[in-house]
Amino acid sequence: MRNCRRVTTSEFIAYIGTQPVTEARFGFVVSKSVGSAVVRNRVKRQLRAAAAAKLPKLAPTAIVLRATPAAVTANFSQLSSSLESALAGVLR
Repeated sequence: MRNCRRVTTSEFIAYIGTQPVTEARFGFVVSKSVGSAVVRNRVKRQLRAAAAAKLPKLAPTAIVLRATPAAVTANFSQLSSSLESALAGVLR
């Protein structure tokens, strides 16, 4: 993403857009370096669930989450708390 802020955690890198959008939205990138297709889909589902819980509290912005290989060993609560801290400036 161009014109964005980058926040790095051990599980993912969050690219937070600075251009105005009408509603909050997420995008997910889980590359082959994370693992097999089954592992990538599991990580993507966990990130999607964590993001869905935060969506009502977000100001209108576009956010892309790029998973790192460390996301494979993280449980849902770790992903959720990392997302909360990464989005601290965007939460209402």
